[in-house]
Amino acid sequence: MDAFREGLRSGVRLLTRQPVLGLTLVSILALGLGASATLFSLIYGLLLRPLPFPGAGDWMAVGRTAGAADGGQRHDLSTADFLAWGERQSSFEIWAGYSMSMAFVTAGDRTTPFPAAEVTPGLERLTGVPPRLGRWFEAADFVPGAPAAVVVGHRLWRDVLGARDDVLGSALRVDGTARIVIGVMPEGFLFPHSQQLWIPLGPTADGADAAGGGLPLSVVATLAEGRTVGDALGELRALARSTATAELGSEGAERVATDGGAAEDGGVYVESWVTAHADRRLRGAVPAMTLAVLGVLLVVVVNASGLLLARGAQRHREAAVRSALGAGRGRVLAAGLGEGVALATPALAHGRGLAARSTEARAAHRGAVPAMTLAVLGVLLVVVVN
Repeated sequence: MDAFREGLRSGVRLLTRQPVLGLTLVSILALGLGASATLFSLIYGLLLRPLPFPGAGDWMAVGRTAGAADGGQRHDLSTADFLAWGERQSSFEIWAGYSMSMAFVTAGDRTTPFPAAEVTPGLERLTGVPPRLGRWFEAADFVPGAPAAVVVGHRLWRDVLGARDDVLGSALRVDGTARIVIGVMPEGFLFPHSQQLWIPLGPTADGADAAGGGLPLSVVATLAEGRTVGDALGELRALARSTATAELGSEGAERVATDGGAAEDGGVYVESWVTAHADRRLRGAVPAMTLAVLGVLLVVVVNASGLLLARGAQRHREAAVRSALGAGRGRVLAAGLGEGVALATPALAHGRGLAARSTEARAAHRGAVPAMTLAVLGVLLVVVVN
């Protein structure tokens, strides 16, 4: 510990006696750590962090797959298919859907866009998160002709509604329509991604009664007890063929031949909701982002090493003197570690600040952002120690 404390004092002396060199080193390290933390927080927050809902690991995503000619692309279900399949399927205990959009909220003379979602019944059973104020939607809210209701998120409640506890029952103009605020969700509730508004989706919205028509819905469901993904796929493929027969006639339905989960005129997929809804573009970019992080750290190391070369001879002499006086290798290493900690501590603080400001700016632009979690800070500490 004595050697470590001496190393700390040596690092502090470098910052005070050679401020240009010390501040340059701290700045280079801070920029590198900030950039690395921002990239890692993005990867962690969108791909690695578990969803903050009980049982979210059991959620399943359901949709259609295009034929091989279209590259097997995946599509949401139409509202008509969602309703028809939901009434006839028995593989899922919970069968719910939502459609994401950007809604414009008007308060006074100010209009602000917020991520929104139109939702069907059943989602409240999935998340298990009660509102901070008021309630979630009930069956009566989905009946055609019911008063237009809306549940708002914490950020909208804070920024637009003034974080007032008496907002329940007040009117909020959403896309030009006056809606009654019936609930406020707690901070951190961002289902399905970064939403701040939830609106009930009626059973006949957007022409859902027309064959194959209606608003495209992302489906999230949970398997019934004793049912497997294979069971669900078999049942939904049969429903897809039945739907095709109703829409295309028997001749057209013959073309809907299942081939390993895809079909010429649209097959079916059932997979983990978390996997299905992670940003595919981001997942594809993870190798490039990882290389970018390593590249940034390499540049930081090279630049910092270059600046320290001038002190290399002096440090070598100091180490030689310590060894000659009987200091073991561990004591010499402890002294070097102490000096490194003295330089890295302010760099870590500034790097974390830069990353936090970067993520806050992203939050203002896109509505949500992966936070500077303990996992991200842990990675920063590992980098600093090394």
